[in-house]
Amino acid sequence: KAQAPKPPAAVRERSAEAEAAIGALRDEFGLSDADAETLALDEALASFFRAACSAHDNAKAIANWIINELMRELKEQSVTELKVDGPAVGGLVRLIDDGVISGKIAKKVFSEMLSSGKRAEVIVEEKGLKQLTDPAEVQPLVDAVLAANEEAVAQYRDGKQNRMGFLVGQVIKESGGRANPKLVNELLRNTLSDSSS
Repeated sequence: KAQAPKPPAAVRERSAEAEAAIGALRDEFGLSDADAETLALDEALASFFRAACSAHDNAKAIANWIINELMRELKEQSVTELKVDGPAVGGLVRLIDDGVISGKIAKKVFSEMLSSGKRAEVIVEEKGLKQLTDPAEVQPLVDAVLAANEEAVAQYRDGKQNRMGFLVGQVIKESGGRANPKLVNELLRNTLSDSSS
């Protein structure tokens, strides 16, 4: 068998450095190889990620936000030109993890952060985007959706479990995306089981 030629020393050396950087992010933060590689191969991005993790300790979620949301913005500009910094992204992820905002609302907040440079907490407060987590605030929405969707309720009671997803979606829509999905699910199930007995 013919052996493949060895790459030039400069390529081998860079690869060793890259592997070390990837390994460091993977080991220190528990990231997948793919995520660690994406972040490690751009020094500014790796630095941004580390700064975000200094603000909040959910490295995997922060990596996801940087890779899936932030990197879209980097087609137009570099990470150092953005109006947001690492700790701002860490703060946004903290709001999601603490249940203050949903992932869907977080995308709107992130877009505003990028255009205004404001922190997530400020945007959430200014725009009244906090997630509704009080059952007393969400129950009237549940009742209204159930009353307006009698056919879906009947189908659910006839065993079509997928209608629950539709009803949850309607309540969340009714709340402007602010109702906590877990709470909505719980209230819907309780209300439907109470009213069927």
